[in-house]
Amino acid sequence: MTERGKKILLIEPPVIIRHGEFHQCMPPLGLSYIASYIRKHGYTVEILDACVEGWDKRAGFKKGWDFKGLTKDEIKKRIAEYGPDIIGISWKFTRQETAFSLTLEAAREAAKDAVVVIGGAHPSSNPDGVLGKYGVDYIVLGEGEEIFKNLITALTAKKDVSRIEGLAFKVNGKVVKNEKVSYIQTLDSLPYPARDLLPMDKYSSDNRANSFEGDVREYPKTTIITSRGCPEKCTFCAIKGIWGRKYRVRSAENVVGEIEELVNRYGIRDIHFLDDNLTLDKDRAARIFDLVIERGIKFHWRTPNGVSSKTLDPGLIAKMKESGCYRLSLGIESGNARILNEVIKKNLDFEKLKQVNKWIKEAGLEREGFFILGMPGEDSDTIMDTINLAMELDLDSAAFFSAQPFPGTELFKLCSEKGYIKTSGAEYLMTSNPSVDTPFLSKGELKQWQRIANYSMALKKNGGGMIRLKYHVSRMLLGLYKIKRRLTVESSTYLRPLLPGQGWRQ
Repeated sequence: MTERGKKILLIEPPVIIRHGEFHQCMPPLGLSYIASYIRKHGYTVEILDACVEGWDKRAGFKKGWDFKGLTKDEIKKRIAEYGPDIIGISWKFTRQETAFSLTLEAAREAAKDAVVVIGGAHPSSNPDGVLGKYGVDYIVLGEGEEIFKNLITALTAKKDVSRIEGLAFKVNGKVVKNEKVSYIQTLDSLPYPARDLLPMDKYSSDNRANSFEGDVREYPKTTIITSRGCPEKCTFCAIKGIWGRKYRVRSAENVVGEIEELVNRYGIRDIHFLDDNLTLDKDRAARIFDLVIERGIKFHWRTPNGVSSKTLDPGLIAKMKESGCYRLSLGIESGNARILNEVIKKNLDFEKLKQVNKWIKEAGLEREGFFILGMPGEDSDTIMDTINLAMELDLDSAAFFSAQPFPGTELFKLCSEKGYIKTSGAEYLMTSNPSVDTPFLSKGELKQWQRIANYSMALKKNGGGMIRLKYHVSRMLLGLYKIKRRLTVESSTYLRPLLPGQGWRQ
């Protein structure tokens, strides 16, 4: 066995998804950043992406659900072959608990003496629950590079780890959380993600096999992130628990250097920027696009996580277009001012949004809108406001997600207190599967409203007779669900008004 802390394996679990659900494996940027950072500090590290390594092994898991990736036995074999002293496992999404649990079991069985460390959005937002349920040694809270490096350094030197910032663990059965208070301020100090430790060709094979119309302009594609943190106050967003609220950026030169590496070394033709707000710093964004143009780097790009309409103007949009952008996704969320500003707490000027939408269309870029239906206080009227806004904008595409109370968010706190969360297990927190059931809107109603919203957009784009039939069926089902809710909810609860000064309908 090597010296403790000198041989490290980072694992991205397989996925468990609905039967027939679309899924593409993408390089795990979080693990790749951690790998490059600790490698820079002299540690031996490998990455096992158990999703992409078995991308062509999708099989039935249980009724209605599929398993995609390496099996538990295959993961055990890979771990045993490497013989790690420390195993790091990523757990991004609450809904992937089963896949995480399977991976953890494989790690414990294949490397009984290894230290097991986990990180990601879910354990970072719910360390007490995770440590209380699973036999892991440590949880890295939020931004992981520095914390993980400090942990393995202490373990290697056999020093005390109890005071390491951003670490959660158990002592004598009691959970200890060393809160994270600082973040990496100079992002240029981080080496590029260790993509050389990933099977980049397998991502390309998987993405091509699982492609859908409009996903990319040209394969192969990959992802990049150029900033961290978001100063906005959206109540549904969990990312602040990972990156914090302070907006931190990589320099334009650093970003474009990575783009050149992706294009020249890996042959990437399409890049998806995963920033929460790529253009919040407009001068930096313009510099990135200018450098791409000046250096003649040829690739296509889009913003699947969305951009804020508040930051866009005709000049910036023109630079985006010239540098290779073909689609901008706008995080609009709601067409009702009360829901948007008081409930979601995302201040958005509808008139500015409409002007920006016009500029994007005039520039010849595709326009995609993101909307959330079913926030507390939402009812049929406010949902119609959202659908009407999407129709008025005449977007090229729109996605209508159900409100999901992710752990660690203000939305989760409210929904937990009020008993609004009505879904658990594998279906919990699927944006296509409503989890929130309020006195004003049941899960069944919300599911039909999602369908009505999507069918409305399809009909506007000249959808056929079958779409029209599905639209009317959903309208009928909506009426039935509405009757059921009104018969089962006390009238006093149903008619309860807004709490003064709160903006949340209870």
